[in-house]
Amino acid sequence: PWRLHECLAAVSQEGLEHIVAWQPHGRSFTVFQPKKFEAQVMPRFFGQTRYASFQRQLNIYGFHRFQQGKDKGGYFHLHFVRNNRPLVRGMVRRKIKSKQQPPAPLRLPIDYDEVDFYHSSWEGHNEPTIPSDLLAQLMIREIQVKLTDCNYASAPSAAQMLSSFPAMVGSL
Repeated sequence: PWRLHECLAAVSQEGLEHIVAWQPHGRSFTVFQPKKFEAQVMPRFFGQTRYASFQRQLNIYGFHRFQQGKDKGGYFHLHFVRNNRPLVRGMVRRKIKSKQQPPAPLRLPIDYDEVDFYHSSWEGHNEPTIPSDLLAQLMIREIQVKLTDCNYASAPSAAQMLSSFPAMVGSL
């Protein structure tokens, strides 16, 4: 992850942001041209020269790839933030048990594809956390989905719980 920070900084200085770059919010990066990234950027910064190997390393370190939204195709990790390199110390490389099977992707507790990194709550937020107001919204959405799946959405206690949830999160 440290070399990836160096790579993104160098690419920015050299005007190669059409190949790979941070997203404007600085919470994720995108490889726009994988073949050029593989040929021009990877040999300079990484031990591997195949894009698939690079993606595998991102998975091992727990990066999430966006499947939808403004950052579709981009990679995100809570401990990987532009201009905050020391955060990468919080990243853990998973051990691989067998060389025959690739590591299973991490199951995230919330759907990061639903996180809006362009929301004003992220401005000035350089911690490896999600701002509490956005986290509350995501958790409420998950609770609503689970309650709907269980047919409990019409219960009065469920409505009360959902309405008081933002206050509970704010007091944490």
